[in-house]
Amino acid sequence: MADIDISVSKEDLFTITLDQWEWESLTVNGQPQPAINKDKIQFQYCQKESGTIHFTATANKWLGVIHHGVPLFMHNSDSKKTYLCVLSYTEKESPKKTTLYVHLSTIDTLIPGSKPSPMAFTQVRMTGRFHTVK
Repeated sequence: MADIDISVSKEDLFTITLDQWEWESLTVNGQPQPAINKDKIQFQYCQKESGTIHFTATANKWLGVIHHGVPLFMHNSDSKKTYLCVLSYTEKESPKKTTLYVHLSTIDTLIPGSKPSPMAFTQVRMTGRFHTVK
Protein backbone atom coordinates (compact mmCIF):
# COMPACT_ATOMS: atom_id res chain seq x y z
CA MET A 1 0.00 0.00 0.00
CA ALA A 2 1.53 3.31 -1.08
CA ASP A 3 1.22 6.17 1.38
CA ILE A 4 1.72 9.89 0.78
CA ASP A 5 1.71 12.52 3.49
CA ILE A 6 1.55 16.26 2.71
CA SER A 7 1.88 18.48 5.76
CA VAL A 8 1.93 22.25 6.26
CA SER A 9 3.79 23.93 9.13
CA LYS A 10 2.74 27.06 11.03
CA GLU A 11 5.27 28.91 8.84
CA ASP A 12 3.35 27.82 5.69
CA LEU A 13 6.10 25.36 4.65
CA PHE A 14 5.09 22.09 2.98
CA THR A 15 6.63 18.67 3.61
CA ILE A 16 6.02 15.78 1.21
CA THR A 17 6.68 12.25 2.46
CA LEU A 18 6.35 9.06 0.36
CA ASP A 19 6.64 5.66 2.02
CA GLN A 20 9.01 2.90 0.92
CA TRP A 21 6.63 0.64 -0.96
CA GLU A 22 5.33 1.60 -4.42
CA TRP A 23 6.92 5.02 -5.02
CA GLU A 24 9.68 5.16 -7.65
CA SER A 25 10.37 8.89 -8.05
CA LEU A 26 9.61 12.35 -6.68
CA THR A 27 10.23 15.56 -8.62
CA VAL A 28 9.59 18.90 -6.89
CA ASN A 29 9.48 22.15 -8.91
CA GLY A 30 11.32 20.39 -11.73
CA GLN A 31 14.08 18.96 -9.51
CA PRO A 32 14.35 15.17 -9.03
CA GLN A 33 14.63 14.29 -5.35
CA PRO A 34 17.00 11.55 -4.15
CA ALA A 35 15.61 8.49 -2.42
CA ILE A 36 16.43 8.46 1.29
CA ASN A 37 15.33 4.87 2.14
CA LYS A 38 15.17 5.51 5.88
CA ASP A 39 12.62 4.50 8.53
CA LYS A 40 10.15 3.18 5.91
CA ILE A 41 10.40 6.46 3.94
CA GLN A 42 11.42 6.33 0.28
CA PHE A 43 11.31 10.08 -0.50
CA GLN A 44 10.91 13.22 1.58
CA TYR A 45 11.00 16.88 0.59
CA CYS A 46 10.95 19.69 3.19
CA GLN A 47 10.31 23.18 1.84
CA LYS A 48 12.82 25.79 3.08
CA GLU A 49 11.04 28.99 1.94
CA SER A 50 7.30 29.52 1.57
CA GLY A 51 5.90 29.52 -1.93
CA THR A 52 4.06 27.44 -4.50
CA ILE A 53 5.11 23.83 -5.07
CA HIS A 54 4.43 21.62 -8.08
CA PHE A 55 5.43 17.99 -7.73
CA THR A 56 5.07 14.64 -9.43
CA ALA A 57 5.32 11.28 -7.72
CA THR A 58 5.50 8.14 -9.83
CA ALA A 59 4.51 4.71 -8.54
CA ASN A 60 4.93 1.19 -9.87
CA LYS A 61 2.34 -1.09 -11.43
CA TRP A 62 0.45 -1.78 -8.22
CA LEU A 63 -1.42 1.53 -8.04
CA GLY A 64 -4.63 2.09 -9.97
CA VAL A 65 -6.65 5.23 -10.65
CA ILE A 66 -10.37 5.09 -9.85
CA HIS A 67 -10.97 8.65 -8.59
CA HIS A 68 -10.60 11.82 -10.62
CA GLY A 69 -8.24 14.52 -9.42
CA VAL A 70 -9.66 17.07 -7.03
CA PRO A 71 -8.80 20.36 -5.34
CA LEU A 72 -8.59 20.22 -1.55
CA PHE A 73 -9.13 23.48 0.35
CA MET A 74 -7.95 23.28 3.96
CA HIS A 75 -7.97 26.22 6.37
CA ASN A 76 -5.38 26.82 9.06
CA SER A 77 -6.19 26.64 12.76
CA ASP A 78 -7.31 30.28 13.08
CA SER A 79 -9.25 30.17 9.76
CA LYS A 80 -7.31 33.11 8.30
CA LYS A 81 -5.48 31.22 5.52
CA THR A 82 -6.35 28.45 3.11
CA TYR A 83 -3.96 25.75 1.91
CA LEU A 84 -4.67 24.48 -1.59
CA CYS A 85 -3.74 20.99 -2.77
CA VAL A 86 -4.77 20.16 -6.36
CA LEU A 87 -4.39 16.48 -7.30
CA SER A 88 -4.38 14.89 -10.75
CA TYR A 89 -3.39 11.40 -11.90
CA THR A 90 -2.30 9.59 -15.06
CA GLU A 91 -1.79 5.92 -15.82
CA LYS A 92 0.64 4.62 -18.43
CA GLU A 93 1.01 1.10 -19.80
CA SER A 94 4.12 -0.80 -20.89
CA PRO A 95 5.51 -0.59 -18.30
CA LYS A 96 2.54 0.26 -16.11
CA LYS A 97 3.12 3.38 -14.02
CA THR A 98 0.84 5.77 -12.16
CA THR A 99 1.87 9.40 -11.76
CA LEU A 100 0.40 11.81 -9.25
CA TYR A 101 0.58 15.52 -10.17
CA VAL A 102 0.15 17.99 -7.31
CA HIS A 103 0.02 21.77 -6.91
CA LEU A 104 0.42 23.17 -3.38
CA SER A 105 -0.02 26.79 -2.38
CA THR A 106 -1.05 29.08 0.45
CA ILE A 107 -3.86 31.59 -0.01
CA ASP A 108 -3.78 34.48 2.46
CA THR A 109 -7.53 34.48 3.03
CA LEU A 110 -10.21 32.02 4.06
CA ILE A 111 -11.85 30.34 1.07
CA PRO A 112 -15.54 29.59 1.80
CA GLY A 113 -16.10 25.86 2.03
CA SER A 114 -12.54 25.07 3.10
CA LYS A 115 -12.26 22.20 5.57
CA PRO A 116 -10.25 21.69 8.76
CA SER A 117 -7.18 19.48 8.93
CA PRO A 118 -6.73 16.57 8.26
CA MET A 119 -8.04 15.71 4.80
CA ALA A 120 -7.66 12.39 2.98
CA PHE A 121 -7.45 11.15 -0.62
CA THR A 122 -7.21 7.62 -2.02
CA GLN A 123 -6.69 5.46 -5.09
CA VAL A 124 -6.34 1.70 -5.53
CA ARG A 125 -3.54 0.65 -3.13
CA MET A 126 -2.80 4.28 -2.16
CA THR A 127 -3.72 6.43 0.81
CA GLY A 128 -2.94 10.11 1.17
CA ARG A 129 -3.21 12.69 3.89
CA PHE A 130 -3.14 16.52 3.66
CA HIS A 131 -2.83 18.17 7.07
CA THR A 132 -1.39 20.92 9.22
CA VAL A 133 1.32 20.37 11.83
CA LYS A 134 0.80 21.86 15.25
